[in-house]
Amino acid sequence: MVGIAVVALLAWGGKLMAVRQGYGATYSMTYYVGDLLPPRSGPLTENEMTSVVVPLKTSVPRDGWSSGERSVTPFFLTSSVIVRDTKAGHAQIRAWLDQRRSRLKAQAN
Repeated sequence: MVGIAVVALLAWGGKLMAVRQGYGATYSMTYYVGDLLPPRSGPLTENEMTSVVVPLKTSVPRDGWSSGERSVTPFFLTSSVIVRDTKAGHAQIRAWLDQRRSRLKAQAN
């Protein structure tokens, strides 16, 4: 699993400083989901990404997906999803992805 946090930078007195996220603040993380997609020979399609995004949004109990505070955005180029959520929400996303990977691995064996 790959996760990259997006951190805001603030110019202060000629220095760049990272702005620390407070408790409950939302932030973005990128999660690789290519291993959860069916094998393909061509470019990634919207339907293939939907096969991960829709179950993710319906399986992770969050009431704010449509509020704009929380979001899941497919990123086709790297077979990833960019998730904007709280720290607790990201923990749920990671747990869901880990569970899905375990299921796929068990089915393959």
